[in-house]
Amino acid sequence: MALLLCLSNMTTLEWSATEADNNEQDKESKSDTVIDELLNEFLNTKIELYKKLSEPQVKSHIKRAWFDQIANLDRHSHSVYHATP
Repeated sequence: MALLLCLSNMTTLEWSATEADNNEQDKESKSDTVIDELLNEFLNTKIELYKKLSEPQVKSHIKRAWFDQIANLDRHSHSVYHATP
């Protein structure tokens, strides 16, 4: 979703440069370049996030925080989370 939003929000300057060339091939080439850059940025961001979330200490902290939130909801509603033996 975020990637699609980035692609749909190609900056005016980037698209203006494409519009200045009436050649369809130049427009497609510029579009390909911008999309490649956005894809690389998107994937690099996701890889860094994956690496960080794979660290045992970080993963443990996140799991604990989620559990605490679920347990807190359970205390208030008694229907959100029920552990099975």
